[in-house]
Amino acid sequence: MSWDMKQIDLKDLGKCVVVISPHDDDGIIGCGGIICDLSRIDARTYVLIMTDGSLGYSSVQQKTTIKETRRREAERAYKTLEADPYFLDFPDMNLRPYACWETLDGRNGAYKRALKILREVRPETVFVPNPSDWHPDHKAAFDVGLSTSKLAATPAVADFGEPIHLKHLFSYRVWDDLVEVTHTHKLSQEARKAKRKSILEFKTQADILDRLIVQFEKEPLQRLK
Repeated sequence: MSWDMKQIDLKDLGKCVVVISPHDDDGIIGCGGIICDLSRIDARTYVLIMTDGSLGYSSVQQKTTIKETRRREAERAYKTLEADPYFLDFPDMNLRPYACWETLDGRNGAYKRALKILREVRPETVFVPNPSDWHPDHKAAFDVGLSTSKLAATPAVADFGEPIHLKHLFSYRVWDDLVEVTHTHKLSQEARKAKRKSILEFKTQADILDRLIVQFEKEPLQRLK
């Protein structure tokens, strides 16, 4: 992959950024360096963690405690990057049925909950996962992030608040290559160290992350808007 692309302008992203993260570690893997460097220019990042991590156990012994353990890991990891996580707690590997406004049995779906947060924190830039990733939660999270970001910028659903001013929408890489890399972010030395430290907080995911290429120098992005 050639990364001789346009360097992203962090200051142009605005003072508030939202990252849609299918699982707790995805936002850090894909754009943890961006999150860290944004904090250095006094921009605030909120991370919407869509699923509960309940299937992220690598041993049978972890199964009954994995949700609570991963939540603590995520809290420490995002604190390292000075970001604020929102835990939406939809079931792991089962986000697709919740990519709706309300479920058939009347529960709030991911569209409704994400829209409420977007209207509350009012981001100018949103990062969504790569829709080409093989994982179904990543595809569903892309759908939720793209749909609710665009909806939040319209006058629709007025009782959820005023429309946001959405300047930029980017997709970030986790598992598979992006269809097109339009921008990259070159991590500062501080961001490299912080990203590595935050990823190491996910001790329960060590076996899984060991098989994943995590970039500590440049993060590829695809501009969607």
